[in-house]
Amino acid sequence: MMNSETCVEDHEAEVQRYWISLADDSVQRVVHGGHLYIIFDPKTMIDTGSALHRVGWSDPGKPKEDHSLIPQGAVPDWIRSRFPDNASSLEYLDR
Repeated sequence: MMNSETCVEDHEAEVQRYWISLADDSVQRVVHGGHLYIIFDPKTMIDTGSALHRVGWSDPGKPKEDHSLIPQGAVPDWIRSRFPDNASSLEYLDR
C-alpha cells in the first residue's frame, strides 16, 4: 500500500511531465497573461470543453484569429520561461 508522501510525489512528478509535454513546440497554444490555452484541433482531439476566442497576437504583423481554446490554467513558475506570452489580447466569443 502506498503512503500519502509517495502519492504526493507521484502526483507532482505527473504534473511536471504534463507541463513538459505541453512545452513541446509542436503543441499549438496561446499564452496570455501567463495562462496557457491549447488550440483545439478537431482532427486530433476530443473536445473536452473548448470555447471560441478571438486571439490578438503579440506579433503586430499577425492578424487576429478566432480559435476554439482549451484552458490549461496558469503556467507554473518553474517552467514559465518555456511559455512566453504570444497573445496581447484574448476575447471570449459566445457561440
